[in-house]
Amino acid sequence: MNKELIEFASEHNGVITSRDVTHIGIPRVYLTRMVESGELNRVQSGVYVLPGTVLDEFAEIHFRCPKGVYSHGTALYLHDLSDRTPLKYTVTLPSSYNATHLLSVENLEIKKSIPVIYAAGITTIASPNGFIVPVYNIEKSICDVVRNKDKMDYQVVTDALKSFSKRPDKNLTRLMEYAKMLRIESAIRTYFEVLL
Repeated sequence: MNKELIEFASEHNGVITSRDVTHIGIPRVYLTRMVESGELNRVQSGVYVLPGTVLDEFAEIHFRCPKGVYSHGTALYLHDLSDRTPLKYTVTLPSSYNATHLLSVENLEIKKSIPVIYAAGITTIASPNGFIVPVYNIEKSICDVVRNKDKMDYQVVTDALKSFSKRPDKNLTRLMEYAKMLRIESAIRTYFEVLL
């Protein structure tokens, strides 16, 4: 069993969770035994890593808050639309999600959205250390920052808009769909008439 768990963790950037073990059909007690024998390290409740594996903050937050989707300035950074490392990691959660257990997490800003807006544009990306984390796509990220531009650094917003306008993988149709959903069509049109 230990070998099977080590192989699984190796295939997943050195990480295995209690949920993974249950899904595989192995009793969770093996995780405890492997921690006691030094074959795994317990990072936080339900998250274990192979010795030598270092989780970055993006992965740590994701494991603490699996429903959280990186958004706003954090999404800009992950998509290379901003060169500023986020001072606070921003995640968006469904409005019905009870996030009280996350209030103690340092450097975490929580946004909430109604289910339709929350679910729109979710994709995944590799964090700086190679862990796969959920993030909004570039179009939704741009709409989020335009919608919240008064609460963000002006330079971050303008740099992101300029970077987005130069991206070959941008999808203007999708951008306008999100803009309509978020009721910011006129603001998006104004910005991109100047940039494009």
